[in-house]
Amino acid sequence: MLIDEAFDDLKNVANGEDVSEAMLGSQLPVHYLPKYSYLFLKQFLVCIITVIRKLAQPEGAVFSSVAEELAAWLLIQEAEGILETMEEDGEEIEEEAFEPEEGFDFFVDMLYEDLDFQFLYDDA
Repeated sequence: MLIDEAFDDLKNVANGEDVSEAMLGSQLPVHYLPKYSYLFLKQFLVCIITVIRKLAQPEGAVFSSVAEELAAWLLIQEAEGILETMEEDGEEIEEEAFEPEEGFDFFVDMLYEDLDFQFLYDDA
């Protein structure tokens, strides 16, 4: 879903929509919004695809840039949003596979060496 939304963002920005109105523009650190362009979104889409490929590897993911860390973070946020929507809609979640109240905390702890990239979201 994140890849589809990113492709939609690219198409919309190419057709004149402001990056701030794009899904990626609203999910990435807002402080840097003036630096986001069509080219940036295109390059960030590559990071999203790369992260998804890395996460599918049995040996695990090692991110090679802050952009990949951000892409993984957006992917986690998207997954949490889908899970919340499923819970709100009353859909059952297989408890053996996932404990919704735990969230993705364990996954985040295992995935990231540190969460320094989150300082990009701090306006201070």
